[in-house]
Amino acid sequence: MVYVLDGGSGTGGLFDLGAAVVRHSVRGLEARDRFNVIFVSEEGIEQMGEAWAAGGQPGDRKIKAFLAGKATVGASDLAGAVAQAIAASPRTVVVLAGKAPHEPAALARKAKEAGVRVCGVSLGAYADVDEAMKRLAEPTDGWLRSLTKDQLLGWLEEAPPLP
Repeated sequence: MVYVLDGGSGTGGLFDLGAAVVRHSVRGLEARDRFNVIFVSEEGIEQMGEAWAAGGQPGDRKIKAFLAGKATVGASDLAGAVAQAIAASPRTVVVLAGKAPHEPAALARKAKEAGVRVCGVSLGAYADVDEAMKRLAEPTDGWLRSLTKDQLLGWLEEAPPLP
């Protein structure tokens, strides 16, 4: 699995909540499960590492270190980050973003051709973002979760605390 975390200004104040969702997801993986994280902002596309990381608590520690000090900055190349994630050939790509990727249908075709399922978490629940994320996810048999800030906060209140 590859998580794509949008650090563009469109994600704004929801970036930390999106990062917490990724960390909780990784903590729920088994140690045999492998993942990577791509962070994208105006400063470019940055991958957590060349090698796949193990899930569970060791993976969470890697993500925590990788995301330390990261913040939302300017316009991000979300489509480029999603394309990079698809090129890594994981079974699943999870995109967490507060804006829509450019050309979602073209990205969906690439993912489908590569046998990659794309799932989206729309941070902020904006109609235009949700529509584009659906066009990205549905053709790949993926899903979309559209979450407002209050929904994210509510879910995180129920989740165990992160170290």
